Amino acid sequence: EKRVGPVEEEMARTSRRHREIERHLGELEKRVGPVEEEMARTSRRHREIERHLGELATDVSGFQETARAHLASLTSSVLAGEKTLDRHSRALYALPYTAKPLRVKAGDGRECIGYDSNEDSGTPSEVYPSFEDSFRGPEAFIKNRLRVYLDLVEDRRPVVDIGCGRGEFLDLLAESDMPGIGVDADPGMVKRCREKGHNVELADAAEYLAAQPDASIGCIFSAQVIEHLPFDSLLAVLRLSNSKLAPNGVFIAETVNPHSIAAMKSFWVDLSHQKPIFPEVAVTLCRLHGFESARVFFPLGNGNLEEDLWEQGEYAVVARASKSLANR
Repeated sequence: EKRVGPVEEEMARTSRRHREIERHLGELEKRVGPVEEEMARTSRRHREIERHLGELATDVSGFQETARAHLASLTSSVLAGEKTLDRHSRALYALPYTAKPLRVKAGDGRECIGYDSNEDSGTPSEVYPSFEDSFRGPEAFIKNRLRVYLDLVEDRRPVVDIGCGRGEFLDLLAESDMPGIGVDADPGMVKRCREKGHNVELADAAEYLAAQPDASIGCIFSAQVIEHLPFDSLLAVLRLSNSKLAPNGVFIAETVNPHSIAAMKSFWVDLSHQKPIFPEVAVTLCRLHGFESARVFFPLGNGNLEEDLWEQGEYAVVARASKSLANR
């Protein structure tokens, strides 16, 4: 019987171990395969999650930007609303201007509207001048407000101030060495202007204009007058003004702005007012009476139509007569 040597026994053991290792490696490979597949799936899921996170970050960033924009818009709207509310509140509670306080203490000590001593009574012919002193404002104040019109008059001469009143605009014309003629239907106003040295006629506006030669006047000006005229008289003044103005002459009429709540409240302070005239109406009337062009001007405005239209208490329609008499 052949005996196995130590070397052969070691080789046999090694062979058995090798087969065992191969068997274990086979089993390990079987186990590793699913793990690798799971790792691959996990990697794909990880990349998918990263993609979704990136899209979510983009969406969040866009949402934040949109939210900031909406918040800014909302803040702007709230501020604009507060500004509008404040403007309307001030307009609704505005009181008419009075040169002297008209509030006194009643017998029980409570405040009321009235006066205690009468120092301003006068003759009937001076009632309206005194009334205007009370509610129109000091002459120096009104004169300064009318100064802006001097640039519109330019070198057009002569200037006829219809309804010249206390003569504030005539004062400005005289200071500028521009010939001015005043016209007023109130004897008290005419007296006051003549005492200042102005050339003023006591006459109705339409009657005065009708008596003037055609194309003889450089500028026809009026401040706070046309709202006093009955409708037929207003139409007559517009028709006559276009025919009496020299070529390229200017018609300027300042009046109360009905779009302003505060101005409309004060409109009825003057009991001689006929009706408010909207700027759109004034421009249309100028067009219908043959003026070459017309513009609405807010003498104290900032140039922003949407603000001036609702906030300014007065406006002026500035109309230009045709350069050619044949076109009238």
